[in-house]
Amino acid sequence: YGWREIDIAAVIAMLIRDQRVTVKYAGQVIKPDHKELVNYLRKKTEIGKTKIEKRRTVEAANLREVRAFLREFLDVMYVPEDEDSVVKFIGDQFEARRVHYMELLKRYEVHPYPDKALVKKAALMVTDLLGQQNDNIALIGAILDARDDLADLKEDMQDIEAFFKNQVQVFDSALTLLDQLRDEHDYLDKDASIRSA
Repeated sequence: YGWREIDIAAVIAMLIRDQRVTVKYAGQVIKPDHKELVNYLRKKTEIGKTKIEKRRTVEAANLREVRAFLREFLDVMYVPEDEDSVVKFIGDQFEARRVHYMELLKRYEVHPYPDKALVKKAALMVTDLLGQQNDNIALIGAILDARDDLADLKEDMQDIEAFFKNQVQVFDSALTLLDQLRDEHDYLDKDASIRSA
């Protein structure tokens, strides 16, 4: 139709910025901040693998609900308003939680701390939610479906977080004392039998 490729790319860029289209490369949804997006839209070798589709957006009611839930769940005052920013916010927040839970699980390798199963469950739940990141509608739907489970998880994890913040040193000291007492077990058994006789 007489349009230059650079003009078409500019129009596509505006549509991406306005969140009106989705770019897919080799079947994968490409986020607007992807470092190779310009190449996918401009390079002759990449154009054939790139598809642009009219964007399916999250319903406004679902977006409001997920924003309200995230404010309460994450104990934050501000959650972004537009769909892409909310999805990025979710990705950042839940990735930070996943990393934290994985670090806690590493601590369980050293000592048999309580509630390891709950930490595993938390890491798995967050990882599953992050697996939906490439589809905004699926991610927000998954979070809304998991609201109750996430709220329960938050409550359960508060005790575990408090344990690792305040009580882990006492627990470690008790384990050290138990190990020392095991070495003295025979001596204490002999002493107890002498007293009872």
